Parts: sequence; structure tokens; C-alpha cells
Amino acid sequence: MTNTGGLGLNCRTEPNVTAEIITVFTPDMEVQVLGDEEDGWIPVQCDADDEGFVSADFLTLEGETPPAPPTVTVITNGPLAACRLAPNTVSLIVARIESGTEVDLLGETTDDGWVPVSCGGFDGWIFEDLIMP
Repeated sequence: MTNTGGLGLNCRTEPNVTAEIITVFTPDMEVQVLGDEEDGWIPVQCDADDEGFVSADFLTLEGETPPAPPTVTVITNGPLAACRLAPNTVSLIVARIESGTEVDLLGETTDDGWVPVSCGGFDGWIFEDLIMP
């Protein structure tokens, strides 16, 4: 796995970010690939019983050079955006980010709208309303 910021990689029932998560691969796991990438998703064996899909952005196939992490741009209409240690509004702020700053995307958006990013030299979380692709 690559560019997950130390987070796991979701194996989903369908090739989209809203599909149910079957399991989460840890960064050091080997994954059995079942077919070719299509529309940014790779079919894989999720566990002993289930096949599913992982985002091609976060899986490095053997012999490949890991791709550069995708970036997103922080947008604010006022104060600096808070990049937090955990995906919630009460966790420690690890960095404050100016509007227009590009940050590396480290994984998938959580169901409640938090996006894992690299900010100020740390792996952190920013709310999805504060970024644009």
C-alpha cells in the first residue's frame, strides 16, 4: 500500500467510496489482485470469503514505483483551516493551513466527512468542506 499515511486501505463491496467496507488492510499486508484496474479501482481478495475493490491510488502493484500522492487545495473564507490529529472537532490541532495551500491526500474520506491529509509535516485530518480537488 502507498500514500495511506499509515492508515489502512478499505476493501469495499463495490468500486466506489460509498460502498460498504468488507475489511481494512493494514499498510504492511500483501493483497491478492484479481484483475486489472478499471476507473481507478482494482478488484482484490478482501478476505477468505469475499472479493471486493480498493482504490488504485493507494495500492502499489509489485514492481511498480509508488505514485506521488494526489493533492487537494485547502479553501477557506476567513481564518486558517485547522488540520487535526484525529477526525473530529475536539482533537488537537497539528497545523493551521492558509487558503490556497495544496496538501497531500492520504486516504479516503470518512463517512462523517473527514479527509486524511499531510499538513505541516504531520498526518492529520481536515473537514471535506474545506478542500477542493
